[in-house]
Amino acid sequence: MTLEQIKALDFGSWKSAEYAGTKIPTYEEFLVCCRNLGLKVYVEIKDATDHYDELLAITRSYGMKENTTFIADSGSKLVQINNRDTSYRIGYAIASITPERVANAQAMFADNKNLFIDVDLTNTTDSDIALVEAAGIPLEVWTVDSEQTIMAMNSYISGVTSNSVVASDFLYSYELGK
Repeated sequence: MTLEQIKALDFGSWKSAEYAGTKIPTYEEFLVCCRNLGLKVYVEIKDATDHYDELLAITRSYGMKENTTFIADSGSKLVQINNRDTSYRIGYAIASITPERVANAQAMFADNKNLFIDVDLTNTTDSDIALVEAAGIPLEVWTVDSEQTIMAMNSYISGVTSNSVVASDFLYSYELGK
């Protein structure tokens, strides 16, 4: 679809009448919003693209380089980012941890100290976490929507993706020591 066709669509009415008419932002509009709100950006690369240079140039031009993390379920997509600039945070999103995936991450991103593994918490055991920890790779998990689950997580986990504002409010309070 063209941008004009996409901008004609309604992206909010599925949620409720309150959001009817909501338009999807361009990447630039999204970055400006995040920058203005002081938010960090996680960009998930879903499909193969040949626009990596443009993606990074736009991210830099809006002053969001230090606040942007790229994640993908394919190492080859992340290698494209990493080959262009090793200072970006790179999240290797995988459904489950295996020795092979950990070794692949180490090999692909040996020169990037900003690599982390991003995994589905429901598919993760303590022995999986120990494997990632032994490799010296930070670990983040998805999708955690309850305070109880957050409190019970292994202490090696350094980041959480959540669909719940309540969970994020809890994390913010927890970080502040409240």
